[in-house]
Amino acid sequence: MRSDGSAGPALYLAGVTVLLEARRPGIAGAISSWLLTRGAAAGARVAHLHPDSDEAARVYARLGFVEVDGFDVYVDL
Repeated sequence: MRSDGSAGPALYLAGVTVLLEARRPGIAGAISSWLLTRGAAAGARVAHLHPDSDEAARVYARLGFVEVDGFDVYVDL
């Protein structure tokens, strides 16, 4: 999902899933990478997500995501 609110263009990556019998060959990573590339090309400056499992977190870590406790977004009102 891409948004363009007061804090600027951003991406939220969610709902990426692969059938059990198709897992392990890098499909989830390829789909996620494709979605992130499209969002960045559309102007998104930040991307965030909430992995549902440790397995999903490992996929996203390979794409460069890191776990943080939270982050603040400041906008000039």
